Amino acid sequence: MQRISTPKIGSAICIAVLLLLSSSAFGQKVERESRIKSPEVPEKALEYIEQTSLDKVKWYRETGLESISFEAKFKHERRWYSVEFSEEGVLEDIEIEIDLHQVPEPTRESIDKYLEAEFKRHRIKKVQIQYKQTSLQALIKEEVSKTDSPHAFELVVKGKKSRLMKLWEVAFSSTGKYISIDQILNRNSTHLEY
Repeated sequence: MQRISTPKIGSAICIAVLLLLSSSAFGQKVERESRIKSPEVPEKALEYIEQTSLDKVKWYRETGLESISFEAKFKHERRWYSVEFSEEGVLEDIEIEIDLHQVPEPTRESIDKYLEAEFKRHRIKKVQIQYKQTSLQALIKEEVSKTDSPHAFELVVKGKKSRLMKLWEVAFSSTGKYISIDQILNRNSTHLEY
């Protein structure tokens, strides 16, 4: 049996810590999404969704590195919705999947310009419009315009920066201003996959 000397163990620990610190600097999103039944959902979140009288709502628990959230996913008038709640059942955001051509042209041009500069090659896999301070009932009843409300756009992009194609989640403001980019790691499904 071979013994490992203390300096080698110390070096290995230092390297592991440096790798962890450097990987967090690049903005990586690690999450695991699993289907759950409604009794496992925070009561406050369940009540919020029940107020809308929607059919066929599927619930998911999303576990990230630092947080747990709950998502209600459903289809309404040919649009996929994802409503995310905190662990306590507080509404965090509402996302609606849209087609890229539905993004206003000046905003789309800003997004395209950013993606062209950021990636050697890329393909947009999904576009979602994200609402932080708008009620689900107002969106469903179309009491607010889906493009006039304060919102952001979240894209899932398959992009190549160096040698490999990777999945990225890129967020933009309603005017196309870059907000954030995160590499998607160990993700077993995309936000609105059913």
